[in-house]
Amino acid sequence: MIIVLLVVTILSILSLGMISRMTSEARSSQRNKESTEAFYLAEAAIDKAITKLPGSTTAENRVALGNGEYSLAITVLEAGKKWQVNGTGFVPNAVNARSTRRIEAFLAKKDLPLKFWGYAIYSAGNIDFIGNTYDVNGNVIYANTIENEDRVNGTKENDPSINPLTLLDFTYLRNLAIAQIKPNGENNLYTALDIQRGKAFPPDFWFTRADDTIDNDGDGSVDEYDEWIPNVVYVDTSLVISGNLIAGGFMIVGGDVIQDIDIRGNVAFDGCIYTRGHFENRGGGNSLNINGGIWAGTYATLRGNAKIDYNLAYMEAIRLNINPSTDVQMLSWREE
Repeated sequence: MIIVLLVVTILSILSLGMISRMTSEARSSQRNKESTEAFYLAEAAIDKAITKLPGSTTAENRVALGNGEYSLAITVLEAGKKWQVNGTGFVPNAVNARSTRRIEAFLAKKDLPLKFWGYAIYSAGNIDFIGNTYDVNGNVIYANTIENEDRVNGTKENDPSINPLTLLDFTYLRNLAIAQIKPNGENNLYTALDIQRGKAFPPDFWFTRADDTIDNDGDGSVDEYDEWIPNVVYVDTSLVISGNLIAGGFMIVGGDVIQDIDIRGNVAFDGCIYTRGHFENRGGGNSLNINGGIWAGTYATLRGNAKIDYNLAYMEAIRLNINPSTDVQMLSWREE
């Protein structure tokens, strides 16, 4: 009986110890879970600031999201250009918070540097030339590597600082494309459905010209420099060109997700192309002729019969008369 009692006592002590340990681990796991959730809520506050700036600097308090709440405070450091943002996450709420995490971030809307406009190909990743039937007349810049660059008639510059690709103000550019109505009554916004149904692209670079004797901007004068306005072609889906295409303008393939350009047909493009993803032509019997320039977010690959000619006049028209400033971006952040 004594031995049985000893065994039962020992087992009871061990069981209580295991239960206590399991309870402690469960509580620790719950604390870690709530701490992570609070951090994500603080991140959500910073993300909200990125989406609402520069239009609004209004603070937000106790915004319910998921299993908790977040608060957001914005301090203007430079009007319209730079802000300090503080995001705080609370679980389960700000009044009875079991877990609180705070993030301080600095956001800015930067002017595009002149360097951005000086290249026939600007890649925030690699540039790959495959074969020997391509020609590039102009300078190229890349963040990582370049392959088979013998037929580049210009400088080849490696600059890791251009990765990631500078993000443009996509909302502004998208609105410009919607406002540009072509003679056929359609605008310059291209959705996935528009691409699928074959909506026509503008045939050349200029939307309005300064040699048309028309007061395009309504200021009482005609044929001024600022009336040379490019077509702003906004594509909010991946663009695969599988047939022949003659088009022009400032083409932006971007938006909320990374998009790509894949060319499988014969393309003559009079203008400049920007993609947050990759730019690639498949070569074969196809041809690619671009008079303007290319910006690629991940990599640029040219195969087969391809020719890229840098056009300073087009770059200057986009820079000065469209002025596609950058989107609000994070400069730095730290947890407080």
